[in-house]
Amino acid sequence: MLKTLHTATGTPATKPALVVAYVQTVPEIDLLSWLNAISDTSRIYLENEHQHLAVAACGSVQSISATGTQRFEHIQQQLDIFSPQVFSNETVPAEAEPRWFGGFSFRSNHESENIWSNFPAAHFLLPQIQLTKADGKLWLTLNDQLQSNESIEDAQERLQAKAAELIESGLSTTSVKHNNIDVVRRDALMDAPTWQRLIDQTTQKIVQGDLEKVVLAQALQVQSTSDINVIEVLQQLKQTYTNCYCFLFEPQPGQAFFGATPELLAKVDDDTVETMAMASSIGRGKTEAEDQLLAEKLLASAKEQHEHQVVIEAIQRKLEPLTTQLNIPDQPEIAKFSNIQHLKTNIRGKLTHASSILSVLSALHPTPAMGGAPRQAALEWIETSEPFPRGWYASPVGWLDAQGNGMFVVAIRSAVTNGKETQLFAGAGIVADSEPEREWAEIQLKFRPILEALGQS
Repeated sequence: MLKTLHTATGTPATKPALVVAYVQTVPEIDLLSWLNAISDTSRIYLENEHQHLAVAACGSVQSISATGTQRFEHIQQQLDIFSPQVFSNETVPAEAEPRWFGGFSFRSNHESENIWSNFPAAHFLLPQIQLTKADGKLWLTLNDQLQSNESIEDAQERLQAKAAELIESGLSTTSVKHNNIDVVRRDALMDAPTWQRLIDQTTQKIVQGDLEKVVLAQALQVQSTSDINVIEVLQQLKQTYTNCYCFLFEPQPGQAFFGATPELLAKVDDDTVETMAMASSIGRGKTEAEDQLLAEKLLASAKEQHEHQVVIEAIQRKLEPLTTQLNIPDQPEIAKFSNIQHLKTNIRGKLTHASSILSVLSALHPTPAMGGAPRQAALEWIETSEPFPRGWYASPVGWLDAQGNGMFVVAIRSAVTNGKETQLFAGAGIVADSEPEREWAEIQLKFRPILEALGQS
């Protein structure tokens, strides 16, 4: 006999279709190999090996979207009427229960067009099949809507039978092999002279006091003769950038946003919120001694410390109204990645009763590490200065549930593709003494993870 785990509460204005879910453990498989065998529906992936986190999902039972300046609040309103009924014969960890996956655009006035045509200003999917590595086990979660004239008991049996069928088939997988793509064009969407002029104009506005810091982005367009396999790219990113969050959001087959980001934007678990300030960077050394010298140089740089402190202070201002307690270390630490190292400060707090993951995201996005300070002036400068849409670049991507919990990363070191056309994005924080040549070099360094995963140097 199946047992009910819980029914989430909600008081919808109109009663939505009831979501019924069945959860059970299944034999271990490679999640990317499983996604690689799926090509005709939406696909989702999120993994960080150091946090023992891994989720792969496909299909869509329901979707929710929103646009405009109130997109966080509108997603919350739609989530408030989400009341899944979950069944299992096992004690199921929270990680394996039904979750919505998706994200937000960088700008509130984002338009879904061109390469971003399948990415609204806010968009989330409740997948049909969700595989979650948690508690040292692999959990299968099947979600579906209660069908017309179907009893809950019949739905339970139907989902249980489907789970047995999937397990019997071995949850089909195909090996993920890296194949270099044939690139016919590679174009920066802002050339070096334009970049230099923009940096000069920006630093002038900072010196005049109009701005304190602005994060300017660059985009690189890659045209290939064949469609890229985003699963192959993710496999490469996962192997090379083991302490990053590898992510994929593919709402329609062939329309994918993906990357390997070092930065957690926010994680909410009941009344606990975690975030980080990550800003300021320098390269890696060829030897351990050289690497240490570069780290010490980063820590000693007044310019880099100032850039980092701007981010910390902004996060503190935004979180204080939502928290009863906030812990911020006095000194940053060095976060090392395969091709770059950053200043990082981990921040932890206790939320007020009324706060949720979406209220935290609304407050934090975009942080000065992605936009600038003062926020509104920086965002206006970005909008008038950058000659391309950011889309979902530098935005929150992750998951949320019916209890107000969730985890979102900052979608940097990322790219969007429609198959043969792929756009890579990277950004650099500009302050008064920023040098155009150095910032240009930093951008090229940040392009490397995706380029190398595509088989390009």
